[in-house]
Amino acid sequence: MVRLFISKGPMDKAFIKMVSDEQKKLGRSLPIYSLMILNTLKQLNRSSVSEIAEYIKAEEKKIRINIEALTESGLVE
Repeated sequence: MVRLFISKGPMDKAFIKMVSDEQKKLGRSLPIYSLMILNTLKQLNRSSVSEIAEYIKAEEKKIRINIEALTESGLVE
């Protein structure tokens, strides 16, 4: 079972707009790993694939595939 929640902390309107704009451009929701990666990079600013994988407890292969897609779309560098 996966449980998701929305933090009651301050809202990052720029981050929400970036994700929303990308989803509108794609015509679909971003994959959950992409959202988790973007959130991790937002928190850590810079990170390696292995650090991101460790941070979100995911396989490096899945992280690498999603980072490549995010890079192609221009969301990460």
